[in-house]
Amino acid sequence: MLWPEGRSQHLRRGLVGLSAIVAPEVSKSTLVVHRLPGTGVAAAACQRGLLELRGDIHEEHVALREHWLGRASDAHAATYGSWHEGCADMVTALAGLRGLGETAEGNYRGAVEANLTMWERVR
Repeated sequence: MLWPEGRSQHLRRGLVGLSAIVAPEVSKSTLVVHRLPGTGVAAAACQRGLLELRGDIHEEHVALREHWLGRASDAHAATYGSWHEGCADMVTALAGLRGLGETAEGNYRGAVEANLTMWERVR
């Protein structure tokens, strides 16, 4: 293991939180609205963990490259570059997910307020 056990806790918590939001155990026609507020928190935790992990992996990569030469070193560098790009894509996607969650929550709250206003008029 490249890092002490506790260093990846944000990533694990974020991934667990995201899995509960992205893949809730409900039918396809049911929207679990009470999970919306957790989307941004879980995405942020996952993002922090991923950025922390990226830093740890970068440190290991730099340490290896100092003393490693040849085709294996080149292959490792290419693979690291690919992983780094994928990590950046994931960080960007998580930021988008946070934005979508915030928009969905705002839309839902607005709809609830409008419904309550209409209900008050009817009563």
